[in-house]
Amino acid sequence: MSLVPEDRSKLSPMMQQYLSMKDEHRDQILMFRLGDFYEMFFDDAVTASRELELTLTGRDCGLPERAPMCGVPYHSVDNYIARLVKKGYKVAICEQLENPALAKGMVKRDIVRVVTPGTLMEANMLEEGSNNFICSICPGEERCGLAFADISTGCVLATEAAGETAVINELGKYSPHEVIYQKEFAKMHSAVSFLKDRLCCAAQEGDADAYAAEAARRIVEEQFGKETLTRLEGVPLAVSALGGLMAYLKVTQFTGLERLLEVQCYLPQEYMKLDVSARRNLELTETMRSREKRGTLFWVLDKTKTSMGRRLLRTSIEQPLLSVNAINRRLNAVTALTRNSILVSELAVHYGVTEETIRRDLDKLEKEGFATKTYGGAIWGNSTKTDLSYTIRNKTNVEAKHAIAGLISQMVHDGDHLMLDDSSTSLYIAKHLKEKKGLTVLTYSVEIVMELAGVEGWTILSTGGTLRPDSLAFTGHQVANTLSRYHVDKAILSCKGIDLQAGVTDSAEGHALAKQAMIRNAKQVI
Repeated sequence: MSLVPEDRSKLSPMMQQYLSMKDEHRDQILMFRLGDFYEMFFDDAVTASRELELTLTGRDCGLPERAPMCGVPYHSVDNYIARLVKKGYKVAICEQLENPALAKGMVKRDIVRVVTPGTLMEANMLEEGSNNFICSICPGEERCGLAFADISTGCVLATEAAGETAVINELGKYSPHEVIYQKEFAKMHSAVSFLKDRLCCAAQEGDADAYAAEAARRIVEEQFGKETLTRLEGVPLAVSALGGLMAYLKVTQFTGLERLLEVQCYLPQEYMKLDVSARRNLELTETMRSREKRGTLFWVLDKTKTSMGRRLLRTSIEQPLLSVNAINRRLNAVTALTRNSILVSELAVHYGVTEETIRRDLDKLEKEGFATKTYGGAIWGNSTKTDLSYTIRNKTNVEAKHAIAGLISQMVHDGDHLMLDDSSTSLYIAKHLKEKKGLTVLTYSVEIVMELAGVEGWTILSTGGTLRPDSLAFTGHQVANTLSRYHVDKAILSCKGIDLQAGVTDSAEGHALAKQAMIRNAKQVI
């Protein structure tokens, strides 16, 4: 029996706002932002307190009895979300859209993201070196369309399988963490049991309209383009599965779908058929007893340096090629690299500077005493994230500071929209960015605006004073309100506190709001 009162007329305005959002997300735990906490009420509070071992309290709601309530701090919410998602729950994140101190009347709030087992993007919630797939299934009379997506990496796959056994084999190959399906899939009892008993993944019926042929074609064309749709003409059920998947992701994910650019269409017969039992007995990627990596073929072969390489190796092991030509192409590529040390060096120079290698280099510098890790609250992809960032120690010499800043600056590319905080790290990074072209820089540091004042072809959006004719001067609140016209590719955040610089004419609340709004719009936090 629900704890939500039937008569809501006497509830407080805040509680009515909460329940209006809860009505739209009945099957999800709603985390409602109130100041420095995410609160849960009524049935969600009882569930969350039990699953997360939180203290269940109460809050005045306008009724004689207090509403059940529990909450978690905003700076550690990721850990709690991960625990709920691991237990199979979906979590809707409700954020404050304006500064409570300046709001007139009720603070505006809205759902910014729904976190589900198959839509995780945060690195600290994902298993390193493994894909986190969500799957969509659309059965036909003789064949079945399947679509898989990993929105954390941008990988999208589509295929058709003939028969229920083939469908189970495809599901076992990718081990999705979440499945949505067209209603006819419920009649495939063996496959449904496999999802429930073997994969233990979340499954639900998708939007029937999105699986319809014409609607699915339109959705796929909007997301991937007409060329991709033409390439998928021979697999109409795969197109329907893909349409249902994209419709679901657009409802639950307000950002991040721009990563999904290409669809890899494949045929199951291109790879060796390995059923679930064979994969388990061969211990390709996990052991039979403890289901861990150590002791598997993957563990023996894995000498990769990046998560991308680790995922590629894992995929190659799990999907053995059958085509002689494809096998020879792979062997020839390996041979070309092993026999050509000059080419390897050139590739290392050209491709070696990735975020992962930079962070590894920074870790090495940290161990040698040049940099120190700090944890600061940040918002990434419209969900609260505690991100690892770096602050340069004052005692570090100038050469080392420039070296560290140079490593980080290589993650910025021409034309990026970049946010820089007001730390000394960001100031040193700014010195290394002047050779970049066409950057749009958002910052609330007067020193950084002065540092970049002479760079041609850039747009500077600052919370400080107007320091050159083509710069835009706003207060922190104006920055937050106008950011809807901008996007931020990368946000460099290296300190948690707000360090008000001399000459900045905005309040601490305005700075905090500007900083939050800047990072909320960032695709990547460094």
